[in-house]
Amino acid sequence: MLPRPPARATLMLLMLLTVPLTAAWWMLPSLPRRPSRPLTTEDIRQLAALATAELQFSDSVAVETRGWFGGLDLLLDARGHALLGTDLDRAVLSDVDPENGTATLTLPPPKLLSVAVNAARTRTAYVSAWGLWSVSPAYEPARTRLLQRAWQEAENRFRNAAGSAENLQTARRHAEDVLHRFAAAQGWTLTIEWAGS
Repeated sequence: MLPRPPARATLMLLMLLTVPLTAAWWMLPSLPRRPSRPLTTEDIRQLAALATAELQFSDSVAVETRGWFGGLDLLLDARGHALLGTDLDRAVLSDVDPENGTATLTLPPPKLLSVAVNAARTRTAYVSAWGLWSVSPAYEPARTRLLQRAWQEAENRFRNAAGSAENLQTARRHAEDVLHRFAAAQGWTLTIEWAGS
């Protein structure tokens, strides 16, 4: 029967095995991970819809019209939305390093893609006719024209609000987040640059 090793020697042996294994375990997350597949500009362009920021707007638009024998006032409670995004067809991928899984992506600045008043959520808060306009046959045509004017004014306000520096910055952050997540899922790290900035 072999002699049993002293307790001190057994403890020393366990430490010699545990320390390097523990060190290796802590180092694993920092080790470079090779990309699962190549990253191409075509991959980036497929994310056009995801890299779009939608903004919601609401505003009260008051308009009026006046004539010789009366007038018409209208208040529109408008709701709408705008879409901001970057044209990923103009994205440029450079400094691609497959060994380290890094690349630089240059994007054009975000821009307004569309703006619209939401017909389902927009309502006429009130219409008030005074003078002879309240009994005139011209009331309905005048009301229709005034409503169209209020609608156009609401759309213009939403367009101007969407193009603010703050909203454009929000669109940048949203696009960067989507693209970083997509690249990371493929094992890539992107450096995103904006053209003209």
